[in-house]
Amino acid sequence: MREKSFAFYSDAGGRANNEDFYLAKQIGEAYLFVVADGLGGHEAGEEASKIAVETIREYMIDSKEKNLEEAIRLANLAVLSKGKETSCRMKTTVAAAFVEKDCTTIAHVGDTRVYAFNNFSTVFRTKDHSASQLAVSVGEISEAEIRNHADRNILLRALGASEKLKVDTVKLDNKSIDSLLLCSDGFWEYVLDEEMIQMQSGADSADGWLYKMRRAQLGRAPDNCDNNTAVAVLI
Repeated sequence: MREKSFAFYSDAGGRANNEDFYLAKQIGEAYLFVVADGLGGHEAGEEASKIAVETIREYMIDSKEKNLEEAIRLANLAVLSKGKETSCRMKTTVAAAFVEKDCTTIAHVGDTRVYAFNNFSTVFRTKDHSASQLAVSVGEISEAEIRNHADRNILLRALGASEKLKVDTVKLDNKSIDSLLLCSDGFWEYVLDEEMIQMQSGADSADGWLYKMRRAQLGRAPDNCDNNTAVAVLI
């Protein structure tokens, strides 16, 4: 497996604390990428996202199975346990990608997204576990209207909400994808899906691609914008 080109950033935006947490790490010959977004309005969202990412990292390093879905389930239990210990309501979203030699496993809970692209077109995008995504599924609004929907911040799934957690997981053949983008809603709210593709054109590195998208996010986000985080990967 050739070495991947990847880049990342995380910014508090207009908030006092950055409740996003991310990871980009090589594990043997594979690569693990994770973005988590602690839920605003809940206590200790910052700690919840950190616990989730660190639990996933430890499991994927130590476990022989490298089961990303199981890693997220364990992260959910870790967040729940810490919440009970501290009497805090801890919740977080999470999106992760585990890139192996021949395939990439993508798993997520909440509205932090993973995009997979190939030859400047979208091959796959995770579907948000949100009221606005549900409105899309029943035909009330279009995908493009999610960003401005009144219920966009109402989540239907999150780590820390319940011991029973459904994790959406998919495996993609690496021959069918050439790049990935993991990002919290504070990022994708201001960078359109088609722009993610357009801005990769002419970028010879993950750094160059992410720089273009980051400029778009900064140019549109208001002063009081949410935390925003992204990990860009060229496979």
